[in-house]
Amino acid sequence: MITGIIGIGNMGRPMSQHLSDVGETLVLWNRTAARAEGIANATILSTPRDVAESADIILSVLANDVAIASVYHGPDGLLKADLT
Repeated sequence: MITGIIGIGNMGRPMSQHLSDVGETLVLWNRTAARAEGIANATILSTPRDVAESADIILSVLANDVAIASVYHGPDGLLKADLT
C-alpha cells in the first residue's frame, strides 16, 4: 500500500517519519518541497493531484482553510485527479 501525505509541516513531518520508520511506502507533497526531504521510503511529488493519482490512501495535514481550499480545489488539486 502507498500512503500519500499532503502537508509536511509541524504535524505532517513527524507522521511521515513514523510511517517511514515502520516501513510504509510514501508519496509526499508540501508547498515547500524541501520540508519533505530526507524521509526514507518517500517520493516527493510535484502536485497534490500527483499524490491522489499515486496513493492508495491520503492524509492531509493542512494549517488552515486557505491551504485546504488550494490543495483540494486548485488547478492541480486533489479533486482534479483522474482516479479511473
